[in-house]
Amino acid sequence: MRRPSLLALVVLLGVGTVVPVAARPLSPAEADLGALVKMLSGEFDNHAQVLAEREAGGEPTHPWLHAVFAPVAAPSVAEHVMFTRQSRGGEPASVYRRRLLTFEPDPATGEVVMHSWDLPGGIDAPPTLRESVTRDELKALPGCELRWRRDGAIFTGRSSNGGCRLADQPGGVEVVVHTEIVLAASALQLTEWASGADGTTVWGRPDAGPVRLARCRTFSGWLSWQDPQDDGEHVTQPDLHMSDQGGRTVVVDRDGTPTALELRLQEVAAAGGADVLELSLRRRTADGWTTEGIAWVDPESEHIGLDLGWFKAGLATADHPPDPTPDLDLLLSWMAGSFSSAAQAAADPDFYDIRLHMTPIWTWRTDARWLYIEQAAASSLERPYRQRIYRVAEIAEGLFESQVLELADPSRFVGAWQAPDRFESLNPTMLTPRPGCAILMRRSGDAFVGSTLGSLCESTLRGATFATSRVTIAATGLTSWDRGWTADGSQAWGAVKAGYRFDRLDAAP
Repeated sequence: MRRPSLLALVVLLGVGTVVPVAARPLSPAEADLGALVKMLSGEFDNHAQVLAEREAGGEPTHPWLHAVFAPVAAPSVAEHVMFTRQSRGGEPASVYRRRLLTFEPDPATGEVVMHSWDLPGGIDAPPTLRESVTRDELKALPGCELRWRRDGAIFTGRSSNGGCRLADQPGGVEVVVHTEIVLAASALQLTEWASGADGTTVWGRPDAGPVRLARCRTFSGWLSWQDPQDDGEHVTQPDLHMSDQGGRTVVVDRDGTPTALELRLQEVAAAGGADVLELSLRRRTADGWTTEGIAWVDPESEHIGLDLGWFKAGLATADHPPDPTPDLDLLLSWMAGSFSSAAQAAADPDFYDIRLHMTPIWTWRTDARWLYIEQAAASSLERPYRQRIYRVAEIAEGLFESQVLELADPSRFVGAWQAPDRFESLNPTMLTPRPGCAILMRRSGDAFVGSTLGSLCESTLRGATFATSRVTIAATGLTSWDRGWTADGSQAWGAVKAGYRFDRLDAAP
């Protein structure tokens, strides 16, 4: 079935006249906000750190913490809201912190500001968190916001120095809470402590290094067992849910009474030093725990089971969240739009006044992002000299590829940047790829920078044998330097001094 374009949907909804160029491009802070919320969502646990410290001898240096971060719909509070619950000791009921978090970009600094709000007792985790909850029901924690800054694939959030003051001790004694969080796709590092009025540490150990919480994977499954001393039927416990970072399930008997058996799921270091995912059945005795049975698989495995004859269990990963792509939306919002080199042409006669349009098409497709490109001299806009389709995707973490594809009959689509629904009659199989002409880009500060690879992009224009392209894309415009080269390395066509500088024509942040 043909899917309507975004433009067609807008028209059908009666929004009014639409100019089908990109909306205001995202600022880096706006893109980082979405990436931060996506990356922070999930569960984190430092069981592996605590286990390693126990095996090293003595009491663990760090507490065993489990943290849940779940996006929630609370439009009366803010556009971007997250619920967090943090517990100690591997016991979900041992909650020491329940808060709402709200996020907003700070365009002046390029940071994302995260505000914390204490929840009253009647409001708990999703889904019981009401969408109608308002800020009046919450307790603000002024001065305790974290300011997040992105560095590559890492986010770091810090509290202001001495700003977070809370009545945190018996009798309402005020303490200053210091917090730093370093967030990556697979882990979260937390450094947090409180100091008194005289600067001495009240709780926490700032000298012990961060609490290292790994991102949890949730497994669901079942267990079935029969007491070896009882000839009765097997007892089955369905709907198990366990984290791979120290998840535990107590085995119960027929009437639901807890037994001395406990099923555990954890990531551990095997004898050879490699990490493994371990599922074990343990029995509590007067002298501690004994192991009844154990199974190991690769830590990335999606299934694990244990079969002891009288006891069986099977688990599989419950969810497969997509890997975060922090910058893809940002890149697309900067590429899409209308651009002009008029300012450069006015300042230097060696450059022409060129108009460039890049318009999203096939917005319903999930395999990649697609753009229609039309480029023409300002003096002959009705006769574009370049019409292409770009396929943009993240092919590795932080590495973006813009493939170049040609239209079979480009003249049919002149001016289609104003009507992208005209491309609904096409699909990618009807386009001709230009091998070796893809642009590979990475983010560098407040821009994306990239180029073609070597001499892989063939060109026969004006005696050339190959072409090269270098691009820099930012919120306010882009620079593109396209050149053709002969076999002996002489330039056959393209700008000589520098690339063309295209300024964005539509509104920029």
